[in-house]
Amino acid sequence: MKITSPVSFPNRDHNKGEPFISDVETYVTKWVDYSTKYGLGYLLSDGTAGMLFADNTKLTFASHGSMFEYICKNSSTSHEVLSSYSIKNYPADLQKKVVLTKYFKNYLTGNDHDDDDVIWGIVMKILIFPP
Repeated sequence: MKITSPVSFPNRDHNKGEPFISDVETYVTKWVDYSTKYGLGYLLSDGTAGMLFADNTKLTFASHGSMFEYICKNSSTSHEVLSSYSIKNYPADLQKKVVLTKYFKNYLTGNDHDDDDVIWGIVMKILIFPP
């Protein structure tokens, strides 16, 4: 299966509405299945990480980690809407999903030992005391 990972290519113009096609073959290297509660986390061969959430939304981190894309369905048209954000500046209602995706990315890349307690503490705080 060939997968394209658009966030790895920062020169893409989201406003043109043209499909993105890549000649680079990208594949899933690792995944974690928490689909009964959160969703499916994955890591691609180009370093891109993301989540397919149980509510049918998607969040993908660029391999460099400073940007992410969020995909949700427009409630009136049922079309998917793609939004790009800086990891330092995004809507508050995405906080839980961003933190969960960071946690699973760290877990899948083997970097979970560095700040596991801090991130998991934030995840638990969000889950128990939502904003």
